[in-house]
Amino acid sequence: TKEELAPALGIMEWVAERALTSGVLAEQVNPYTDEPLSVSPLTWSHANFIIAVHEYLDRLIEFDKCPACGQPKYEKIFK
Repeated sequence: TKEELAPALGIMEWVAERALTSGVLAEQVNPYTDEPLSVSPLTWSHANFIIAVHEYLDRLIEFDKCPACGQPKYEKIFK
């Protein structure tokens, strides 16, 4: 359900808020200061964030259907 997706959105927002101003993601952040603790940029972090966003959007698309025909209003990016 859309309600079950809400925690995922919160996590993605948390990650985005901790990206450097350049958009770079660190592998780890200090739990008290949110400062990067390790390698930056780390492509693994970026790749997994993008995968999570795509999966989130794909699930969201499944819930947003045309009331007349029942088909999804949007097409999935990756099939």
